Amino acid sequence: MWSEDEQRILTWSFDGTVEVWDGASGQRLITLHHEGVVLGAVWSEDEQRILTWSGDGTARLWIIDVTSLLQETCELMPRNFTETEWHTYLGSVPYQRTCPAHAHLLGAAKRSAVETGDLARVEALFAQAVAVARQEDNVTLTLDPHAEAIRYTAPVLAARANAAALACNAAEAIALYRQVRELDPQLFPGDPQVIVLVLGEQNGCPLAAATGTTTTEPASEQPPSPLPSPTVTPRITGTPVASAPVATPGNR
Repeated sequence: MWSEDEQRILTWSFDGTVEVWDGASGQRLITLHHEGVVLGAVWSEDEQRILTWSGDGTARLWIIDVTSLLQETCELMPRNFTETEWHTYLGSVPYQRTCPAHAHLLGAAKRSAVETGDLARVEALFAQAVAVARQEDNVTLTLDPHAEAIRYTAPVLAARANAAALACNAAEAIALYRQVRELDPQLFPGDPQVIVLVLGEQNGCPLAAATGTTTTEPASEQPPSPLPSPTVTPRITGTPVASAPVATPGNR
């Protein structure tokens, strides 16, 4: 499978390997390994990661770009090494900061969106990251804290709304759907009560009274389909289904 820029080729094999090749020279750039036959592989949208699935029962997401790997790692790190820790592990290597000061705040904001769905808290963390990047890292982050908070929080709230509707909790579902619609009208343009009624009927829930509707038939208009539950991380995070090996260039 060619990359979008036609500079690399992605292949997989019955011997359990996935390989990336230079399209011009034919040189093998990266070799990845599964424990069983590899059934398929695909580039991520930005082509910095590769998703593979295998007969060993696992699917793995491999980070193949060093810059992306460092960014993902730094977002998980709560802080940099102290000078003492640095010299303990790296000996006489001159001390330097491993990660920019703002990186862990970006990671904290994304995790908070998934864990809490608290828009104000997520926005505050993104805003703090922007400020720290400017003050301590001398970097200008081109992101809008409010827009980023909505981007990561709205899908989480939509998934919770779906879950509440399927659990016959109509009041909570309607409140969440309305909150999602206020945050992102394009993400959820439908009528919350119609969606809750449809999901409730499909799941055998007695939702009519809870939604304030009568026993008459719902509106004849075709209701929009409920939102699918989002992937746990609003963007690909680098954590595989089974394990998270790091791809490194190598020869057979």
